[in-house]
Amino acid sequence: MQLFFEQTEIGFQNYLVVRMHCRIFEPDKVIVRFNQTMDEVFFIKQGQVRVFDKSGSNDFLLLPEKSWFGDA
Repeated sequence: MQLFFEQTEIGFQNYLVVRMHCRIFEPDKVIVRFNQTMDEVFFIKQGQVRVFDKSGSNDFLLLPEKSWFGDA
């Protein structure tokens, strides 16, 4: 949690922590499909996430630890 919000007030961190859900994904698991509506933000604490084009065969972005997606 501190990796992402270390510059925020402790009250905000506590508020956010109790509302978050921890998920661990297996390697090569699809998290979000192309054109799927996203209603969550994912924070990558450990590992990495590969982002593919709409065909699903060409990866063009690698999101490393301490990054996030789903906020746009």
